[in-house]
Amino acid sequence: MLDADRACEKRTQGICALDFDIIIDGQDWDLSGFGLEAETAGDTATVTARFSNMGPRVLAYHFTRTGGRWLIDDLVILKDEAAAADHPWSLKDTLAAEYGPTARKHR
Repeated sequence: MLDADRACEKRTQGICALDFDIIIDGQDWDLSGFGLEAETAGDTATVTARFSNMGPRVLAYHFTRTGGRWLIDDLVILKDEAAAADHPWSLKDTLAAEYGPTARKHR
């Protein structure tokens, strides 16, 4: 789905589903106070990143092991100005809504 978003940006010469850098949770950056916590369970793992980027951020990177490789399955923003623990933002859900099989094909 990330490939579909990149193709959309190339085709339209503009912003499509993602309008920010998902790794730093922003368009601009001034990173500080960085820390990581990791949990694994079989073929899944979650790495929680806590840092400040013009405000406090908490992001959970969800991984799955496939074919002996760890791949990112989802990125969930748990805390920033727009997301909170009671209303997290999911990369997977956002891209599925835009490019999944039941998405509106408007781009």
